[in-house]
Amino acid sequence: MLKSTKSVVLGLVCATALSGGAMAGGFNRGTADTDILFEDGNFNIHAAAAYVNPTRTYTATGPALGGLVPANSNVGTDYADSYVIPSFAMSLKVTEELRCAATMTDAFGASATTTIPTGATGKVHEAFTVNEKGLTCGYFMPVSKGRIAFIGGIFQETFDYELSVLGGGLAVDLNSEEIGYRVGLAYEIPEIALRAQVMYRSGQRHDATGTTTRLANTGTAYDALPLNAAMPIASGYGYLPQMVDAKFQTGIAPGWLAFGSVRWTNWSVNEQLFLNPGGGYSTNDYFWKDGWTYTAGIGHAFNDQISGAAFVSYDSSVGTGYDLSARTISVGGAVTAKGEFGELSFGGAVSFLGSASDVDGNAVGDDTAFAISANYKVRW
Repeated sequence: MLKSTKSVVLGLVCATALSGGAMAGGFNRGTADTDILFEDGNFNIHAAAAYVNPTRTYTATGPALGGLVPANSNVGTDYADSYVIPSFAMSLKVTEELRCAATMTDAFGASATTTIPTGATGKVHEAFTVNEKGLTCGYFMPVSKGRIAFIGGIFQETFDYELSVLGGGLAVDLNSEEIGYRVGLAYEIPEIALRAQVMYRSGQRHDATGTTTRLANTGTAYDALPLNAAMPIASGYGYLPQMVDAKFQTGIAPGWLAFGSVRWTNWSVNEQLFLNPGGGYSTNDYFWKDGWTYTAGIGHAFNDQISGAAFVSYDSSVGTGYDLSARTISVGGAVTAKGEFGELSFGGAVSFLGSASDVDGNAVGDDTAFAISANYKVRW
């Protein structure tokens, strides 16, 4: 039982990454793969990527550009762009008690595109990505039948933002970097694949600077800017949330493992995103509430080479009527094959996105998102 159950753990990374990345509430995307700290071996590498293809179709839209673009012009338009969540982790056994891991992923992000301008500013594209690079260590001490791990580390967030407004006549690019930290505590009994873990990740304020480029005549004061020249006059600021992840897994029968998690994300800190393309501040209004994500699943080792897992996840809506955020239910699974030179996992998930409407007269119906991912592991 014990050996078989442990092998199931290796098939879970792909599945649980999808449950958090396939359209979680707010701007959540990937999570740093700190679970690599718990794996055997002196030197381990994990490389993974998830492709997410969401659908979000307008059923109603408010007028744009002061009424120059009529209401409902974008009805039937799918504005949600697909995206890829990368993940990389490399761990080193420093001593018998100490392990450290370097990690990389996109922690947050969003991207929306329309061909017809939306909103008062005539927006046609808006996107941002927050890439996280971190170093996390775990110090392990024997306790009772298992061991306890004290976890801590730092990370650097790189924020990249792009906006196209006034029907595409004005482009804004912003970027910034901030430092954050994570701390956690875990207890595990490796022989029965039992692990309980809680991890805190700090939130940050980003003060971004960048450029504004006039690409065409806009009929506004921005026409005083030179054409096709990136002018360093743009700025903006906003907040990204702190979060707490609590995870649990345990062997329940020969070759079987149950797992679950709860995540709290402090999205209420994200009230407004302040933007200044060079002519004064405007806001993107969110006024979100905190988000909760619940995941439960089960894994099975079919033999010494093949294992799999399946999960269901529920993400509460963070929306309060100022945007189109809605509750999400995801189901998915993954399968892992162990070979001579490593372990290869493939996974998939589908998310069901609820309907929503906002104070500006925009609305979406029930939609779906699909995700696929691959993960490869090597240990020495």
